[in-house]
Amino acid sequence: MNEELIEKAQQAYDNGHYDQAVALMEEAYLKNKNFHNNYYLFKFLKKDQKWVQAVTVANEYLNEYIQNDDYFYQYFDCRLHAGDVLECFELLNQLDPYLNSTERQILAQKVKLYPSYLSKEQQELKQNVLRKLKYLGGFSIHEQREILNNVNLLNPQELFLNCRSVFLDQDVPCVVRMSLLNTLRKASNNQVKVLNLFNEVIQVDLSKLAPIEELPVYVKIKQQIFDSKKIAEPLKFRMFSEAKMKLFVVYPEIEQIDQNDLIEIALLQTENLSPKGTILNQQINREIDKINDFKI
Repeated sequence: MNEELIEKAQQAYDNGHYDQAVALMEEAYLKNKNFHNNYYLFKFLKKDQKWVQAVTVANEYLNEYIQNDDYFYQYFDCRLHAGDVLECFELLNQLDPYLNSTERQILAQKVKLYPSYLSKEQQELKQNVLRKLKYLGGFSIHEQREILNNVNLLNPQELFLNCRSVFLDQDVPCVVRMSLLNTLRKASNNQVKVLNLFNEVIQVDLSKLAPIEELPVYVKIKQQIFDSKKIAEPLKFRMFSEAKMKLFVVYPEIEQIDQNDLIEIALLQTENLSPKGTILNQQINREIDKINDFKI
């Protein structure tokens, strides 16, 4: 039965009926998930120019795509078409130690020509981001979120040059500044000046800035929330999201703050905070109140 579906999908594809080919292949893939079927669904989605869906499908077998140059180049092209420009640079940074000179040259050429992969709408969105990013503090929190949702259309240098002033802007909430810093960290090794929670300008070396997810206090808070028998299951993800946001307020100086205070603040167990912890909790809550439902 599944072989018949795949055969029909291939026939539809050969006849130029790409929507039908995708629908049939999706059905076949859901019935039998393997790399062979994944690649055919990816190929059909790519031909139908459904770039985002193609990338989502391929991500399920990303290691297999990486191991085959031809498949990976197709995947990389799709990510550029999907507007994942910044993430493509991040992926290149991660893979660089394992690439040979030819692979490195081919991929470098692709990212160099990335504007040609973007649609007219994506180009307009990119220009809109470039116009507004430097002045992020002048927009409402909802407008800031909309602008930041599209920074992935920029390359690392464009992001770096246009967000340096944002990192020092008091009108941009601390969570937003640190979320943007975390985004830049993934694709850039520059040094930047950042205004922290305490209105101090600090120098941050992005090449040495650890992901928040790797910090021991983050791991401990996550474990305590999801292992807790006292917190209802439906509330755990919400509580963890709020705890993560509180940690982002003090990123990248998390390790310089009393870890017990941070854990108690994140877990809303503030009765036994130290005097410094009480002040910190008030400062963090004031920052959180500025952003309402901003997502990181």
